[in-house]
Amino acid sequence: RESLDGPCYLARRYGCLPVYLDGFSLTPETFDLVPLDMLNTVVVLAPNESIAYPRGAVLMYSAGWIR
Repeated sequence: RESLDGPCYLARRYGCLPVYLDGFSLTPETFDLVPLDMLNTVVVLAPNESIAYPRGAVLMYSAGWIR
């Protein structure tokens, strides 16, 4: 889903969670350019589960980032 801040993942209980790739916020222009087969790990943080992401977030990490 698109929001004013960029793409977000609509989670039923938590609303629209912002999406990050390798620590960087995705923009609407770059979101469609990310091939899903490059992702190694996806983490969903609910609101207030992290100090760094108080609104919650969907964190996607590529294999290169994890190494």
